[in-house]
Amino acid sequence: MVGVCVEEFRNGQLLSVVRRDFQFNVASCEPVVYASLQADSLLGTQTYVISACVGEPVVIINESTLNQSQDEFFWEFNINGTIVQYSEMEPVINFPGPGTYVGQFMINPGSNACGDTATLLVEIFTGPHADFDFHYDTCVSGPVYFVDHSAPGSGPIEQWSWDFGDGGISDFDSPTHIYSESGEKWAVLEVTDSNGCADDTIRKVSYFPVPALILVSPNDTTSCPPATITFTNLSTPIDETYILRWDFGDGGVDSVISPVHTYTTDGLFSVYLEITSPIGCYTDTLFKNLISIKKNPIANFGFYPPRPTNLDPVVQLIDSSLYASGWDYYLDGVRIGPGPNLTHTMPDTGWQEIRLIVSNELGCRDTLFRLIDVFPEFRFFLPNAFTPNYDDLNDFFGGTGVMPGFSDFALQIWDRWGELIYEAGSPFEYWNGLYRNSGKEAPDGVYVCMVRFTGPRGEAFEYQGFVALMR
Repeated sequence: MVGVCVEEFRNGQLLSVVRRDFQFNVASCEPVVYASLQADSLLGTQTYVISACVGEPVVIINESTLNQSQDEFFWEFNINGTIVQYSEMEPVINFPGPGTYVGQFMINPGSNACGDTATLLVEIFTGPHADFDFHYDTCVSGPVYFVDHSAPGSGPIEQWSWDFGDGGISDFDSPTHIYSESGEKWAVLEVTDSNGCADDTIRKVSYFPVPALILVSPNDTTSCPPATITFTNLSTPIDETYILRWDFGDGGVDSVISPVHTYTTDGLFSVYLEITSPIGCYTDTLFKNLISIKKNPIANFGFYPPRPTNLDPVVQLIDSSLYASGWDYYLDGVRIGPGPNLTHTMPDTGWQEIRLIVSNELGCRDTLFRLIDVFPEFRFFLPNAFTPNYDDLNDFFGGTGVMPGFSDFALQIWDRWGELIYEAGSPFEYWNGLYRNSGKEAPDGVYVCMVRFTGPRGEAFEYQGFVALMR
């Protein structure tokens, strides 16, 4: 029984007192323990069985219920007549050989109320011994025959797992395997018996036969010179340790597995290949008339007339190409039509590039460029009279004509006393019959005029004449 008293004060003055009594009942408590293990099987209620193979450490998984800070526990094993104790909850034990080993996990030994014991039987089995042999024809590319010679242990062999060293696998006891590539292959066999015990072994397979069939795949068989052809070698098995000799039929040779060769002349060519393996096995093949190299087309054309102008800009393009079956004409990079012959109106004066691209039935092409000079002809006419009387008929005086590319134009008009009464700097400016085009009217009469300009090709032009003013 426990009593509690609480007094309440405010500003030093006792306000109230509260008392309470509490009763606590205390009794003895016994810990509950239980021995339990993770096992492969169970005999009775607390006899556990674990199976393992020779050479494998046995890991004991303990699922017992106990208080490790209060309870006493340990393991006890009879190993070949010697009692060996372990203080860990989950010991890892290496048993010395095959047989059945008896062990016990004891909790609070000697205590009837707080103790428990689990019995463990550890069965150690003798595993199988992996072994195999193989045989094959060393010079002919074909299958390798693997033969299992493994010996069983405590139980019969039930599983075979083969790794042939090239990504290939099998689960047969004595399989057959075909290697797609030559070389030193490391074959591995793992066998597993009825007890789950396994063993593996590895052996080197030296696989260097020559291909049973030589296969060659060129990326092109019909082309035009220069024709660069890649010969992909599909023959198996070969690798860099093999000796190869290629003859491309045009005098060219090579020794790599998949060569690249350029044919520079036209003709029909046979390709020869011989292969020798690292152990001296030999084979060869002639691919007759494998490569056909056709003549390249040769682009050529002429044009008429030889000196087109802006006044006569129509040009005839006349083909004279060789070995061509397709024609395309381009003007300054823009296609203007197919050939072989074409009539085209030149759009401008000056030097213009005509390009002809010809092709043959294989798509081989040739290109020819020609420059055509379209000459800028000009025509300039200056009348000799005008009537500036404001009747909208012949009221202005100036030049007319075809004037492409004019520059430095000057028109001057003087009266008979030598006074300059009008001048213009453009062929599109006209005299209206007034002094300087804005003063008083010029009297009827004859005036002197002179025109100067530079033509489109830099040629100087000058004209002097007379004009009659009549109102």
